[in-house]
Amino acid sequence: MTRARMLACALAVLAVGCEAHVLPERTATFDDVAPILATCVPCHGPDRTEAGYRVDGYLRAIGCPTGEGPAVEPPDDTAPLARALLRDDHRTLLDAQSLALLTAWIESGAPARVGAAHPAGWADPRSADFHGRALRTERWDRMLDEAAVGACARCHAGTGGAEPRYPAPGATACTSCHTEADGPRACATCHGSGGHAGPPRDGCWHPDEADTAGAHAAHLAANVDCAVCHGARTIDGLRTGEHGDGVVQIALDPTRAGARAAFDPSTRTCATTCHDRGGATPRPTWQPDAGLTCSSCHASPPADHYAGACSACHAEAADDGLSLRAGPLHANGRVDLGDGSGGCGACHGHGDDPTPSTGSHGAHAHPTITSAIACAECHVVPTTSLSPGHFDQSVGAEVTFGALAAARGSSPMRAGETCTGVACHGAGLGGATLSTPTWGARDGLASRCGACHGVPPPAPHTALNDCGSTACHGGIVGPGPSITSVGLAQHVDGRVELWP
Repeated sequence: MTRARMLACALAVLAVGCEAHVLPERTATFDDVAPILATCVPCHGPDRTEAGYRVDGYLRAIGCPTGEGPAVEPPDDTAPLARALLRDDHRTLLDAQSLALLTAWIESGAPARVGAAHPAGWADPRSADFHGRALRTERWDRMLDEAAVGACARCHAGTGGAEPRYPAPGATACTSCHTEADGPRACATCHGSGGHAGPPRDGCWHPDEADTAGAHAAHLAANVDCAVCHGARTIDGLRTGEHGDGVVQIALDPTRAGARAAFDPSTRTCATTCHDRGGATPRPTWQPDAGLTCSSCHASPPADHYAGACSACHAEAADDGLSLRAGPLHANGRVDLGDGSGGCGACHGHGDDPTPSTGSHGAHAHPTITSAIACAECHVVPTTSLSPGHFDQSVGAEVTFGALAAARGSSPMRAGETCTGVACHGAGLGGATLSTPTWGARDGLASRCGACHGVPPPAPHTALNDCGSTACHGGIVGPGPSITSVGLAQHVDGRVELWP
């Protein structure tokens, strides 16, 4: 068309008197208001979070300040963010143009962005257009099938599957919001929050789910994993199995909850061996404030139980039996002693070493002047944890001296915190400076030569003190005097050996 013809056409339009066409204004998006909100970050950011509200990111900006609902709802000047900006202490923070743009963004529904690929509410968990709702409706086909039409992985990185070969310019990575290790495929994405998989989801985004919490938090705190009550669930099962079909499936694990475990949906009560251990509330209701204590599931302590502190036998219990620390043993379907390893070290030692850390146990089990003193020299060692006498109503371990302590005709006795007449400590040898050592002493005197017998002992021992002489104890005793490596097996064995 020539310029003359274009001008003629324009004049013709004016002559007809047509109204001018006005293009609609573009809706404000978070990209527009982010620079404005950035001025608020010093008080509402990662370093300082006044009112529990942050603005450094879209989801945080449309989140919920402490004690308030969503910061941008309802979509008018009564929204918490809009009201806050009109308060006396905030009124001068923004100029009129910035305030008008921020208000326009709130009134338009606070969209993240406006694009052709997704509707405006695609990133807002409260929107009817939220991508989580869309994916749930189609059983997560686009998230799990990378070849599906419109598959997430075709444009977005961080889907949990293959990375896109040709990511769309500006396409948000899924892991920018889904920060758990499994990204958007983490269990907490659909039915949890804050990295834990138990309902309810975050009340800011899903306020209608507050009543679905039940006792999930209590079970998670007790290390009861989801599979115990719901059976195994996999990501692949979202497309083909019961997982994700909108129905809560109860499949109690008989190894943890008992062979006859059952859940009654009409009364919302559980009949499981987890709770039915002789306590006051064998069938608790599924609610967060059930008020359960240790005595609800089992008496604390049970009848005819050992009378000592709970922590003496159970690694995760407090001394008074009224509280627990988080661990893998409680409610695991077994009665575990100590750390649950099954050996003597589970309760009074560490790993395979049964030696307690109290008193002088370490000095007896790991001495420097003799070989290890066996537990049986001071205690009756049970063959199993349930052997008679192992657990009884007497608090503390009973001392029953063995043959080594009674060697050379000695009569060993325990007197309070000391031992008397013990052959190990020189009973009958004479000249000792410490034949009745104090239990738990850390001065090391009991391991020095002269503590259990004189150096040299009194007559009829020779007055010579050359203990290492080949005519006396050579090979067993070295210079100093000291015990040789060979002598460790013979020193404190209940006999007086000469060499050779």
